[in-house]
Amino acid sequence: MPYRTDCLKCWDSPCSCGYEYRDMTEEHMAEKIVDILGYRNKESLETILQLLNQMIPEKIEKIDNLEKRKSMTKTWFFVK
Repeated sequence: MPYRTDCLKCWDSPCSCGYEYRDMTEEHMAEKIVDILGYRNKESLETILQLLNQMIPEKIEKIDNLEKRKSMTKTWFFVK
C-alpha cells in the first residue's frame, strides 16, 4: 500500500489546514513551529510574532463561536 501524504481534510501535502497536526502535543507543535521559522531573520520573526498575537485570539473566538452554535443546534433539536 502506498504511503498517504495528502491531508484527509484539505488534501494538501503537507497539510495546510492543521488537521494532520491535531494530535501533536503542545511541545511537539511548538518545536515544529520553531523548526519552520528557523531560517527567518530576527526582523521577520518579530513581525510573525506580532501577527500571531493578532491572529490567535481571532481564531480562538471563531472556535468558541462555532462551539456555541453547535451547542445551540443540539439544544434546538431537543426542545419540545
